[in-house]
Amino acid sequence: MHVTLVTYGSRGDTQPFIALGVGLLRAGHTVHLAAPERFAAQAASYGLAFTPLPGDVEAMTRTLVEEAGASVPRLLSVMIRATLEVVGGVTEGVYRATAGADVVVHSFLTAASGHSAARLRGARDISAQVFPFFAPTGVFPQISARELPLGPAYNRLTHRLSSSVIRLVTTWSYNLSQWGRHNPLAPLRWPDVGGRTPVLQAYSPLIVPRPPDWPASIIQTGYWFLDEGARYTPSAALATFLERGAPPVVIGTGSIGGAQARRLLETSVSALHLAGRRGVLLSGWVGDADLEALPGYGEQFIVLREAPHDWLYPRASVVVHHGGAGTTGAALRAGVPAVVTPFIADQFFWARRAHRLGVGPAPLPAAQLSPEMLADAIRRAEDPTIRRRAAAVGACVRAEDGIGAAIRAIEALGGVYR
Repeated sequence: MHVTLVTYGSRGDTQPFIALGVGLLRAGHTVHLAAPERFAAQAASYGLAFTPLPGDVEAMTRTLVEEAGASVPRLLSVMIRATLEVVGGVTEGVYRATAGADVVVHSFLTAASGHSAARLRGARDISAQVFPFFAPTGVFPQISARELPLGPAYNRLTHRLSSSVIRLVTTWSYNLSQWGRHNPLAPLRWPDVGGRTPVLQAYSPLIVPRPPDWPASIIQTGYWFLDEGARYTPSAALATFLERGAPPVVIGTGSIGGAQARRLLETSVSALHLAGRRGVLLSGWVGDADLEALPGYGEQFIVLREAPHDWLYPRASVVVHHGGAGTTGAALRAGVPAVVTPFIADQFFWARRAHRLGVGPAPLPAAQLSPEMLADAIRRAEDPTIRRRAAAVGACVRAEDGIGAAIRAIEALGGVYR
């Protein structure tokens, strides 16, 4: 079977699709991935055919954090501007990538373009989400909505409204784009997600138990992890630092960049001093400039641009992270306590879910964080009860086979055409 995977966004949006692509290759399928251009080398290293999609994902993410934060209206405003810039080129790239496909698996931001391309190719399309979107329920509100004690009707309303707004933003931006105005080859169509277009939810049912009002077309598979640790060799500096003392606190902001993420890392250094803990800072898109000049570098903490979570997190005493979907899953899988400091959108949802699982203290929104608050949260995360709970959750997540479940679902759905 020829499967085209299409996704757009940061590492958390793309790496699960690379992991699924690797699994599909190993299962004997032909795989093509369409994703932002910055992931071309990573995809190639795993043998995946690749179509690059345009746009500066790093700049888009930075703008979301700095201009939107936790505000849903501002988030939508930024998304509209960003979508207008890339939607034509992304849609064209997705269409090219789906040539010869039997099945097209599309993500949150490529739902319309992936579905439209699949229809034109005569292929089956499947939605794949790393958070519970396009999955209305009365059990909890949409991931960016406030949790209010207004019952199932309010929860369902937030899902319907958010899906309608995303649909409107996507189609309106496409119709205004040059490619949408002048190329009638691929008119943008919106999928009946959760109906005729089934949904694979790529996260553990342990962190989001399946609501009883979801239809059978919404399939929870478990996380899609890309195990990079087996191919990773730590630098001499990292190996020495880890051997020199107690397991460190690992602190990172994932694909979050800009001034707020830099402030969190600087705050984290002060918190390490207050708590008397060692730390490894993953600077990611923030970069390591100036961080190495902070007091204690080399002795109390070191800075890395990145390291595979499946290698580093199990070596940590506590993980401090931003609450991205993929990072949350990696921290749960590692079985160590976590302090979550959300910045935007679904990160607040995952932060609440992790706390309710008992694997860490209450979330600390990044915009309100102080060194004293973070130091106290790190100490509380080391509580034996939290440690035991984190270890138990980690064992459960490691026992899941999310990629295997996703492949079985794709194989079962792949022969069903509309």
